[in-house]
Amino acid sequence: YITQVLTDSALAWINTRTEPWFCWLAYTAPHAPLHRPPLFMHTQGPLSTDPDSISAHPLPYFMAMIESLDFQLGRLLDSIPPEVLSNTVIIFIGDNGTDGPVIQAPYTTERAKGSLYEGGVRVPLVITGPGITRHNEREAALVNSTDLFATIVELTGHALPQYEQSKSLVPLFTEPGIAHRACLRTEVDGQMNGGYAFREARYKVIVKTNGNQEFYDLEADPYETTDLLLGTLTGEQQQALDQLLAGCDITAGLQEHPSVGLLLRPVPVSTVLFVDGEDGNDYGILSLDGRWVRHGKVQNGTDFLPVVIRSPSERGTPALSRLSDPQSKRAWPRA
Repeated sequence: YITQVLTDSALAWINTRTEPWFCWLAYTAPHAPLHRPPLFMHTQGPLSTDPDSISAHPLPYFMAMIESLDFQLGRLLDSIPPEVLSNTVIIFIGDNGTDGPVIQAPYTTERAKGSLYEGGVRVPLVITGPGITRHNEREAALVNSTDLFATIVELTGHALPQYEQSKSLVPLFTEPGIAHRACLRTEVDGQMNGGYAFREARYKVIVKTNGNQEFYDLEADPYETTDLLLGTLTGEQQQALDQLLAGCDITAGLQEHPSVGLLLRPVPVSTVLFVDGEDGNDYGILSLDGRWVRHGKVQNGTDFLPVVIRSPSERGTPALSRLSDPQSKRAWPRA
């Protein structure tokens, strides 16, 4: 059975390591095709293996596959020597939302895997291990799966607080309420459910491939049942919509602009931005409303830019928007 085979392979490799190791174990369960796992791995009973029965009543098979995954994860952790397990950080994450035929209310089949709705893009992420002092706590920060890259590198003892759009989660292991990122972007290919979405702590906008837009208040409406664009927006809602449609804050992931040779990136858990570039290179920062926030000239390869990073509760504070050349007045949109 594939879930057991993967566990066996991981254990065979882990328990022969003599140096610090990293194991990426990518289970396939509970992926299609749905089936009945071995009976000793689940509590769903003696389900029929007939394909017609599975198609007619898929949910118990899906639940049985989840239980089999849980069973094998337990066997994996129980089989790692205690002294090794106590020095191991464990990261558990889902890759996408639940399939439509087995997703459960209040989610609906058209707002499941493959869609831009929360049922399609919101997944579990659980982290435990040494150095994590927050136990049994739920973190509200906006996290993207790409954040695992920088996180894992930092766990090895190397300083990599941010790489491209990956931002380390390590500071959140010990302290809640840290400003991790201002917003998230997600994309889905396809003509039917394709498009992209931006969300911040409270509001989310979906832009479909056909250009149609939907706007939701996830704080009041976490299952996206009421499209705010079908009514009259408040001033706060309109401002949030405008900012989301303009794209994510620069702190959500920045890239180098080769035309000016500058790299703008935040320093996590602080209100400082690095501006890296060639000595003597001028730069300027524009806020969302077009006002100059800062002019500067790069010296010794780096300039440090103290700014106030907008938090979701501070809607009156302009979010930094663009890296610009103040002499030519050219501007480059945020990454």
